[in-house]
Amino acid sequence: MANLLIRKRTLQFKEYPGHFGRRGFKIHASIQRINEVRAITLRAVDAIAVKTGKHEIDIGALGYQKLLGTGKATQKLHVKADMVTESARAKIEAAGGKVTSPEVEANEV
Repeated sequence: MANLLIRKRTLQFKEYPGHFGRRGFKIHASIQRINEVRAITLRAVDAIAVKTGKHEIDIGALGYQKLLGTGKATQKLHVKADMVTESARAKIEAAGGKVTSPEVEANEV
């Protein structure tokens, strides 16, 4: 019985070589991320500040667009980012730091 199944599978590979794997999974267009946002955590920003000794950090210069609130700020930081979560903003301001974004600066002028 098992030999028969092996022969059938061999026949399928031989007679229909493109049968297996021709129907793959496709991500629906509404689910695909067209403009992916690169994010960095507050823990990583704090580590960069400690490593470089700078307290003013531009997230955009590092290649990121969004600051996430995972971690904590151990020192005063002046962070410039395009997008910042509310928790990240609260943690930085609680440590005595400041968060600026280009949208806020444009509205103040």
